[in-house]
Amino acid sequence: MIFIYFIFGQLVVAVWVVLFLKKKLDGILIESAIKQLEYLGAEKKSGIKSVAAVTHKNLDLKNQEQLKRTVAKQLGATTVLSFQIDKSLMGGVVLKLGNQVIDCSLRDRLQQAWRYR
Repeated sequence: MIFIYFIFGQLVVAVWVVLFLKKKLDGILIESAIKQLEYLGAEKKSGIKSVAAVTHKNLDLKNQEQLKRTVAKQLGATTVLSFQIDKSLMGGVVLKLGNQVIDCSLRDRLQQAWRYR
């Protein structure tokens, strides 16, 4: 019986996080992806001509412009940024830069937490 209460409590916390903190988590994860993009070494930046930003929904204009500015600044004005939607991400963003991936999605964070529990 205690186990059932424990599981129910975990579900309540998970639902609360997803419903009430999702928008805030989105912003935090997108900021994290931008910071990781800024810290890429110059040798990793050369030759990247296109970047795909994959999100779980359409980004608001503020976040789109912030990503565009960061990509242009870090990778050059000729780099093309495209936006794609993948509902399975649940939040955050995945940046695909050639063969390199910066995964700051809620799905990835939850998988990491599950793996290292």
